[in-house]
Amino acid sequence: MWVGASTMATIVAERVAPGLLDHYLGRTGSEVQQTDEDLDPSTPTNLWEPVPGDAAARGRLNRVARDSALRSG
Repeated sequence: MWVGASTMATIVAERVAPGLLDHYLGRTGSEVQQTDEDLDPSTPTNLWEPVPGDAAARGRLNRVARDSALRSG
């Protein structure tokens, strides 16, 4: 799949059925961003101030994360 394919599919879907994708995401969008896993109480929080150290976005998905991506253009 080429870079941007999901964005193009979203644009086409919005032109074909404008409210359909909004309705779907409204029902499922927050559920797919949640987990039943307990938060480690020793994990630092950045609610009120920056977390010290490396600010890289890493966590429990490190095993599937990539340090780079293919770019079009």
